[in-house]
Amino acid sequence: MPVEDPPAALVAMNLALLMAMAYSLMCWAKWIANYRSDLSALPSAMLPPRPRERPFWNPGDALIMMGSMQVIAGLAVGALTLSGLASRGTDTKSPEGAAYLITVTLAAGVVASLITLVWLRFRDRDAVSKLSLRLNDEDGILGLKAALMILPPVLLISAIASQLVTYEHPVLDSMAGLNDPLKFSMIFIGTAIVTPFVEEFLFRVLLQGGLERIADPIAEEGEQWRPRSYWPMVVSSLVFAMMHLGQGAAPIPLFFLSLGLGYLYRQTGNITAPMIVHMVLNGTTILMEGIRVMG
Repeated sequence: MPVEDPPAALVAMNLALLMAMAYSLMCWAKWIANYRSDLSALPSAMLPPRPRERPFWNPGDALIMMGSMQVIAGLAVGALTLSGLASRGTDTKSPEGAAYLITVTLAAGVVASLITLVWLRFRDRDAVSKLSLRLNDEDGILGLKAALMILPPVLLISAIASQLVTYEHPVLDSMAGLNDPLKFSMIFIGTAIVTPFVEEFLFRVLLQGGLERIADPIAEEGEQWRPRSYWPMVVSSLVFAMMHLGQGAAPIPLFFLSLGLGYLYRQTGNITAPMIVHMVLNGTTILMEGIRVMG
């Protein structure tokens, strides 16, 4: 049986990724060479930490959102089961079951985000501003630039890890045999836009930001606050990776991805740049899979 040639668009995207990987590796080599005598200065040299107000929230708020997601997802599954729209024996690895799982997870994440925002707004009227959830153009451009530095090494780690453990993901499972552009559009919006916001709000803003509050108190009254510790970034990355257990090799590259996203949040104090990087990764992955299955 003859092997079909891959779609031209998929070939072009793979070539673009290889070029991005080469560019990224050259940039990393240049930065490391310039600071080889003092690598501890590299993080601040690449992106100096911005002064900002110390987070008013704490890691408990991240737990509130996580708990809300679990409760809402459980209620949604129960409601769908009682209504006959789903059954308890639904195979979540089948395309239909994976789509069902994604829908419930996304809905739970959005509702839990809103509940948590209302809770934080109740505690502080200026919560949205202090949480730095407002997107800005400067950090949007920074996110696009950072994607070129962060994603190629992460994809390389993912390729190596997938040789040891099979990569699994419900979104990719749901796209098996996909030939409906409308369904693809819905998957793309949910995965490339909604999911990055929900996950960055939970893991970067609430969890990492809350841990930074504990790690770095203000030394003197009136002093501009900057994060000094790195362990909140590592802890939130470990939690982020652990939340993806059951997806084969995914937790390994996702830990390193999370370190990059956590670094961006640590230095900027804003959700924009890490969310843009997350969107680029998810969007590229879904687009390439869509081209593969529908092309």
